[in-house]
Amino acid sequence: MFAVIVLLILLFPLSLVLRWKLRSLFSCLRLLPWILLGLSLILFVGLHLNSPAGRGSEPGSSNVFLKEGTAYPRRALTNLVPEIDQIKWGTYVVPYLDPIIDSEQGERLRGLTMDLYRPMQDDPAWRELGSALPWAYDELLGGTADSGHAYVYVPATPVRGPRPAILFLHGSAGNFKAYLYLWKELADRAGYAIVAPTFGWGNWSRPGGVEVIARARNWIDAQPELDGSRVLLAGLSNGGRGVCVEARRQAGAYAGFVFISAVRDGEAFEALCRSGAWKDRRVLVLHGELDRRIPYEYALAGVKGLEEAGAAVRVKTYADEDHFLFFSKRNELLDEVEAWANAPTAP
Repeated sequence: MFAVIVLLILLFPLSLVLRWKLRSLFSCLRLLPWILLGLSLILFVGLHLNSPAGRGSEPGSSNVFLKEGTAYPRRALTNLVPEIDQIKWGTYVVPYLDPIIDSEQGERLRGLTMDLYRPMQDDPAWRELGSALPWAYDELLGGTADSGHAYVYVPATPVRGPRPAILFLHGSAGNFKAYLYLWKELADRAGYAIVAPTFGWGNWSRPGGVEVIARARNWIDAQPELDGSRVLLAGLSNGGRGVCVEARRQAGAYAGFVFISAVRDGEAFEALCRSGAWKDRRVLVLHGELDRRIPYEYALAGVKGLEEAGAAVRVKTYADEDHFLFFSKRNELLDEVEAWANAPTAP
């Protein structure tokens, strides 16, 4: 009995302490939404202040806006997360969304892209350049694909007279900054300027695609330091569609065409073949034989069509490479482009 009385005496102050603790807990819970809101605002402001301003370096990388009323979207929510992180997270997610890419390929793609993004992230000029991916997301959400934007890289490499240029058309999922950084190696050693317009998610056959390409080409022609007679038009994956529609518009305006793991715009390609516009045009085709997205046989059928139309075609295939050829064999690929471009008449 005595023990019970002692226990009850001890429980009384304990119950008072617990009651006070519970009241404090409930008070904190009532404040929790406001605490979370405050922390979110602090995080948002911090991310915004650290987000890239869209400035590159001159000479070097820059954002160019080819349409009036357009500007770099620094305040876009998707610009608050660095592109390196968006790409890295994407390689984890895409195997669950794309039946062609499995987890092993996702891991491989992650390694290939991070090799490019890490040095960019460490370079203040490239970090401040920002990302063009907000325009890709914008099109997915019903916005326009025509952002008026282009990445431009002009190397400090001295050249005699106006420098040649490569007009590069990105593939699906947007204009990754890694593409410009990859072309930078060729630009620095050979003196090429790189102009890479942005067209939303990258379906260049859609309305507005050819106008975006034409605007970028007109910008090149307006630059006195660039040689309009030495412009190569290159397309990666879905960017091959853009090469076809632009070649249909003015094949004679380009010194050559480069298809990298590319899709063709069937209508434009066939029209070019029928019209004879491919005749004597220099074309370089680069393709991986293990490409499951754009099969090797599909690429060979395009080569056959080009040859029958009289184009001067050079084909370089990579036996053990897939659709990520542009990343995995970038050094060999750039060497191939340079050697082909410097050969005056042979394909």
